[in-house]
Amino acid sequence: MWFYPQRSEWFDRLGLAGLLGAETVATPTPTPTVLIAGSGSQGGETITTPTPTPTPTATPVPTATRPPRTPTPTPGEAEAPPVVDGLQVRVVAEQDVWLLVEVDGEKVFEGLLQSGDTQEWVGRERLFLRTGNAGGTHVFVNGVDIGVLGESGEVLSREIYLDAQSGMPVLGEPQPTPVPTTTG
Repeated sequence: MWFYPQRSEWFDRLGLAGLLGAETVATPTPTPTVLIAGSGSQGGETITTPTPTPTPTATPVPTATRPPRTPTPTPGEAEAPPVVDGLQVRVVAEQDVWLLVEVDGEKVFEGLLQSGDTQEWVGRERLFLRTGNAGGTHVFVNGVDIGVLGESGEVLSREIYLDAQSGMPVLGEPQPTPVPTTTG
């Protein structure tokens, strides 16, 4: 009689069961067969057939599933801006620009940015920008794209501050500081 092992046994014998996501399970051990040769008063010789070793069989086990993919925003879908304590202003020079930057009343930058340059400043309450080329000055406030500040070659000043009631950043024209007068 010919014995053909099941496909899962071949995978197990070749060491492939684990690769296919199958779990090896041993089958019960058969009881050995005992034959007694000879008969009558002559006694007999006991012959024991070898006990076959258990042949593991492969039982399919569900394999781990991939974690769900994080959806990638499609173009035009707005991503949530990062949470920032205070003001975070990033300037991307779309053209060559001259900038003067003050953070919380202190001058932190004055100079040229070449097209493609990016600079970032962080403040607690107020940021002042003066640009010599508003059309080349692209501004982001707390991760939100504000856009370019004006026309190409236009010189202007902008103030970015936190609104006292909402705590949200506001972009506006700077207010002149009153000059104290003396009476005399």
